[in-house]
Amino acid sequence: MSKKNKKSTAKRADRAQHRKKQKRKLRLIKTKSRPEHKSVVYPPMAEVDAPSGFRAVSMSQAVMEYSKSIFNIYESGITEDMNQALQLTSLVWNYGIAAESGDANEKMAKEILNMIQSIRHMGKDEAQDLLDKFVTKRSEMFPPEVQVKGSPMMFMRKEMSHLIAAFNYKELDFSEKAFPPDSNDKAFIESLVTMDHCIQSGKDYSDWENEYFLMEKKCNESFSNWLQKKGATGKLSQDFPFLIEIFLNFVYRYIHDDIIVLKSIQPEYLKEFLFDHVLRKVIMEPHEHVDWAPALKLFYNFLYEKNYLEDIAFIIDVIDDLEPGFIDVLRNRFS
Repeated sequence: MSKKNKKSTAKRADRAQHRKKQKRKLRLIKTKSRPEHKSVVYPPMAEVDAPSGFRAVSMSQAVMEYSKSIFNIYESGITEDMNQALQLTSLVWNYGIAAESGDANEKMAKEILNMIQSIRHMGKDEAQDLLDKFVTKRSEMFPPEVQVKGSPMMFMRKEMSHLIAAFNYKELDFSEKAFPPDSNDKAFIESLVTMDHCIQSGKDYSDWENEYFLMEKKCNESFSNWLQKKGATGKLSQDFPFLIEIFLNFVYRYIHDDIIVLKSIQPEYLKEFLFDHVLRKVIMEPHEHVDWAPALKLFYNFLYEKNYLEDIAFIIDVIDDLEPGFIDVLRNRFS
């Protein structure tokens, strides 16, 4: 594909994204027995203009970031029980909100203090000191005066600057040998094609939910094996399949304005995935986000080698065009 055509592709994606960004509705279908369709209208996360010294995060990201902070107040951590940790985080988070608005009550505080005393084996005064630190930490991370009332996101203070270096493609010193699909690969592709038919024919979620998770598992196994055969080791062979699971989830389990499948995903949705979905939904270390573009490109090469796609030049060009801008967004958010 010529450079001129590549630029045209990027411009078309930008125009389409601009037209749709005010009406974009992503709805994740959740429950098994009774699917729910939840829609939220919002601008792309990459385009949210945060105050100086802050970055925009979704509500779920805000709670998780806060969780990490309060558990780091003591180097030994508070508890190794994840369920207990999440329960405490939720209680302290809600108590902090109530305290900011002057609605904190004794019953709420007592429940938290009892839990802290039980976990840390400390007296009431020590537990109160710890709770006060938690409340103060929340106000420091998410000052109420910079928040927008009714917004589905929050502004989080940048407490440290992260170095965001572009992905080192020298790490991808892979074998050029092609590996034709084996029996496991063929089973995955067959499952993927079935999934595509379900989406394109408009079948109800309850009719293909099990098929999706079966396809996802087969994909993970086949892609992991392919990466290892190509020479990937350690981080790449472990992390890239996980990233692709998130991409599959975005493509197949969210309802978009258009019908999309891996084979025919439009450039605007690749942009939406990187510049909004990843930044809004995924919680990972800032520098790890640079893995998204190479993971996607390797995945599409994998699909091509396994005969799911006849050509991948166009989609690789789209990802190549998006990658520099995505790195710029990461640096703006985390540096």
